[in-house]
Amino acid sequence: MEKLTSTRIFFVVLVRKACPAMFHEVDDEKEFDYVKGGDKGPDRWGEIHEEWSMCKHGNMQSPIDLLNERAEVISHLGTLQRRYKPSQAILKNRGHDTMLGWEGDAGWIQVNGTQYELKQCH
Repeated sequence: MEKLTSTRIFFVVLVRKACPAMFHEVDDEKEFDYVKGGDKGPDRWGEIHEEWSMCKHGNMQSPIDLLNERAEVISHLGTLQRRYKPSQAILKNRGHDTMLGWEGDAGWIQVNGTQYELKQCH
């Protein structure tokens, strides 16, 4: 269970580090949902807001199944280095999931020599 949780945290932190300009949390998640074929589902996300237009062309939107056969283990990256610190946090129920957002310095993980600060997980 700890390995899966670390993988989820790693993925969220990695996305935030790799795409800081595109990463945008919304406070009101009632304007979209995860119902395939629905008016507010993944097929329509790119039409809801102009800044979400990239979703029209994507095929790897959230939620991402990390256990899918498309996931690849890259063993040469070595062991995940991590340093977690006690930190104040806010736990938020967003309707379809819960998000934990840390305040201040909650620590970091390091992959292949690159360090990623812990900011949130969901």
